Parts: sequence; structure tokens; C-alpha cells
Amino acid sequence: MPEGYSEEPGVSGAQAIEKVRGRLTEQKRVESKFGTSEFEGRTVEPKDQIQVTLEDAAILKMMEDAQEYELPEGRLIFWIPFAKKGQTKAHSNSVFQKCWVDTAKEVYDKPPSQLNGEMITLEKQPRILFTDYEKDSQGKFILNDDGEKIKREVRAVDKKGRPRYFCFIKDEGISSADIGEYVKGKIKGLNTTAAMREIVMDNRLSQFPELKTQLENDTDGFATKYGLSLVDDKFVES
Repeated sequence: MPEGYSEEPGVSGAQAIEKVRGRLTEQKRVESKFGTSEFEGRTVEPKDQIQVTLEDAAILKMMEDAQEYELPEGRLIFWIPFAKKGQTKAHSNSVFQKCWVDTAKEVYDKPPSQLNGEMITLEKQPRILFTDYEKDSQGKFILNDDGEKIKREVRAVDKKGRPRYFCFIKDEGISSADIGEYVKGKIKGLNTTAAMREIVMDNRLSQFPELKTQLENDTDGFATKYGLSLVDDKFVES
């Protein structure tokens, strides 16, 4: 079957993550874990994959009806179909190109290879891979009442129409709308130890590991950034 489709009847665990944020630390080519498959009467050879690793990752959204999932050690590893053995480039209509490369250029104006080390936000989207024509189980074109071929859009979704592959979107970092007031409201009146605990334990703030790093490395600067001052080890209104 083409890479944009899946026979999976349902998704769970890490596969059910719809939106995630984390630090992009690795993108490497690995051999496919799958064998050959059959699609429309022909044998489809497996493609090598790009293995992607996010560290300091936090789940922002799970797919509808999916149970909550906790990332072990804040790490998410996933795979993107790339190209067959011996090929050095992905096809222009591939998931890798349409979902991974094109969206990175849309958001950052540069390819994914230049984003290692960056905090990024990813979301599974039903991107159009290519347009072709409807076929029957024997691979023959299906015609409409006027004898014309029926055009279809092939998207990066599974059989149930659920988006299957991550795309880059605008990073939902600490510059997001109203996050500054949210931080301020959470730590105002707390000492530095309690503020750190709040940042680590709060469901929303834990999505932004850079907050913890900023508080650890520059407490006074952290207070100033959110309109507060540090007086007797407490965050108070400036």
C-alpha cells in the first residue's frame, strides 16, 4: 500500500499523539522495519526510514478517544518513510517531502536538517501527497456515469481518515499568546523553590522546559521578564 495509508483499525500509545513539542535532537536514516506489501495487485518494496528523536518533549494533544500517554524520560522517537535502498532522495510526492520537508520550509524557511537543537512543535495533518484516479481491486480505473476517470486526492492519513504523519507548525513556545500572564500568575508570591516546583508540575508550564532552564540560570532576569521582582527570595509585583 502507499505510504500515506495504514491498515491499522485504531491507534494507541505514542501512535495516538496528535500534537507534541520538544527539542529536535536527531534525524537519521535507518532500514525499514517492514517487509514487502501488496497494493492494487502489485508488490510494494519497503522504504528506508528517517528516525526522528525529540527530547524534553511534552504531549500537547492526543487523538480523539485515545487514552492519555506519558512519554518515557520526556523522549519521543518516531519514523518517516524516506526512500528505497540505493536512492538518496525522497520522491517529490512522498510523506517525507510533503509532511516533513515542505512544512519545515513553510514555518522556518529552512530544511529540517538545519533545525537540530531547536524547540519545535509538530502536529499530524492530512496533507495532500498527490492526486490520481480511483481504481478497483484489480488496479483498473473506475469510471463515472459519463465514462470519465474519477479523480481522488491521496492524503497522509490511515484508512479511517486520521492524519498519520507529523508536520511542522509554528512553535507553541513561551512566546505564545497569554503564556506570560499565565507564568506570572502561577509564580507571584512564591519563593524560588516553590516557583520551580510549580513550573515543573503544572500541566501547561511543563510543556515548556526552557522555563525551568531560565529560572535556574538567571532568576532575576526570569522575574523581570514576567513583570516581577525577587524580594527576600519571593516573586512580587514590580
